Amino acid sequence: MDVYTTEEEQLAALKKWFKDNWRWMLTAIGVFLFVFFGKQYIEQQQIKKNQNVFGVHAEVTSLRQELMTSLKENPVASSAQQKGSDEKESDEKKPATTEADTIEVAKNAYLQKLDVLKKDYSKHKLTQLAVLSGASALVEAADYTAAEKELRWLVNNNPAPELIGIVKLRLGQVLFQIEKYDEALKVTQQAVKSKSGYEARTYELIGDIYTTENKFKEALAAYKQAQSAKQTVSNNQALQWKIDDLANAQ
Repeated sequence: MDVYTTEEEQLAALKKWFKDNWRWMLTAIGVFLFVFFGKQYIEQQQIKKNQNVFGVHAEVTSLRQELMTSLKENPVASSAQQKGSDEKESDEKKPATTEADTIEVAKNAYLQKLDVLKKDYSKHKLTQLAVLSGASALVEAADYTAAEKELRWLVNNNPAPELIGIVKLRLGQVLFQIEKYDEALKVTQQAVKSKSGYEARTYELIGDIYTTENKFKEALAAYKQAQSAKQTVSNNQALQWKIDDLANAQ
């Protein structure tokens, strides 16, 4: 009888506790289910996003390869673009698709798909790498204005720390190519400060900029910094020639 009474008392105590705390219990269960399924949903969405970005990136890579193939197969058209040829077209009838047209079509298709990647996945590292690679392809196509645009987009969208140096170096190279020397110097000096492993090439570019501006003392100092940087190839004969020429001229 004592055991029965004790069990009844325990059951009554349990019922009373449940009556007093059922709201808290339901809240705790609800929070647990929300966190559990919410976490699963977020993970599934992230997996889906990664699958999508990999898919778009694969398309971008394929189109870039098509552009590079067009440049390789049409060297005459590519060379004409590099020289900035503005010769008038002959009055004679020409095929609807010329060699230059082939390159332009491939380039536009590539840039359109690259824009999709930039718009939908601007913070993804694959996008940053694709844009960096895209700028190189545009330089190959001698479209320096488009290359500058892509690199500036990358600079303005917080590239990964390990990419900052190479991004600004390449932007500096493009600006130098289109004779924007002051901007090129500013960007390359920023690249040096990032200390991301491209100091040798960056200092050499700074030297080239100063040389173009007839600032030979500053150019020689930059070349010597390039020579002493860790990344400098020991047999960089071209760099040595630049140093010798400026040293002999003083």
